[in-house]
Amino acid sequence: MSASRVLLSRCPKGFKADTSSGLGIRPDNYEFGEDEYNVYTALCDLRFLHTPRARIVLQYGGVIARLGRSQVSDDDFFTGFGEDIYDVGDCLWDGTSGFAYWHDKLSDHEIDLLCGVYHVDTSITDPEQTSTVSWWPKPHVWARGSLDGAWWTLQCDDWFQRRLDQFERGVYKPTRQSQWRHNLKFRKEVKQCWDGYERVAESIVLSMTDGSRS
Repeated sequence: MSASRVLLSRCPKGFKADTSSGLGIRPDNYEFGEDEYNVYTALCDLRFLHTPRARIVLQYGGVIARLGRSQVSDDDFFTGFGEDIYDVGDCLWDGTSGFAYWHDKLSDHEIDLLCGVYHVDTSITDPEQTSTVSWWPKPHVWARGSLDGAWWTLQCDDWFQRRLDQFERGVYKPTRQSQWRHNLKFRKEVKQCWDGYERVAESIVLSMTDGSRS
């Protein structure tokens, strides 16, 4: 479960987001190896995990928060917002008031860099056709798996360590998004249980909100 943070401020004019993403394009049937993995980890550290914005990963939870834990501490997370929140954050505004709530978030590029995403050319007749592979599952894929729950469990960390062990053994093969969805579905009952908890929690919050308005 992720922890959200918001900031109250006057609304600046304009909004822009980083739309670039990924570690580049590779041809179909490209053989990944240790060099690509080492370049990925080096770029991830240099361009993201060693920057002030790395603190944001902890609010996402899941596998990307676990990746960030190698470099980011709780103290880093509580340092507060940076000025770039107005460039890449989410703005929550009712359309009439002079104030808005701002929510820290990662850009698509930062998520793809952290997860180690590559675009693979799978074109036959269309030169623009690509698929994506990555060293780690992206947040929306992780959220659909049975390991995603209210906290990072021992089962989650066992899975994480097994993935790292593959790299230690010299198995450097990024995974397609469709394969990630299959690999993360261990027991459907677990995911159904967490979904049930979420529905109950949502109904409680809504009932409390309705009661406070009456």
